[in-house]
Amino acid sequence: MSQTDSRVALITGGARGIGLGIARSLASEGWRLALGGRRPAEDVAGVMKEFEQDGVEACYCWAMSRRRTIATEPSKKGRERFGALHLLVNNAGITSPGRRDILEADEESFDRVLGVNLKGPFFLTQAWPPG
Repeated sequence: MSQTDSRVALITGGARGIGLGIARSLASEGWRLALGGRRPAEDVAGVMKEFEQDGVEACYCWAMSRRRTIATEPSKKGRERFGALHLLVNNAGITSPGRRDILEADEESFDRVLGVNLKGPFFLTQAWPPG
């Protein structure tokens, strides 16, 4: 049994891209995984099946968002499943809708970027702090 067998990591955006790479790396070291994302659970069923087949204890905590009320739901699901959190990887983020050039971005699109990329991790950390 390795030192990480009982440790839990929450990775936002953990079901695809860089987040999935981080999740796979941690899983190979024995971490239990709570994956956060915006996509419905059925959209990440293949990823979850992959972890299950590899013997990785993992859950998909759907509905990550910039709004505090929604950020608390995934953390509640993760706490109920795993208890203490040992590592929080705030990987998820967005850019301006339509990937607008910085000179074309309006205040509304910038507020959305700040909401997701700044408020989301802040309130998620509050909702399920490592420790």
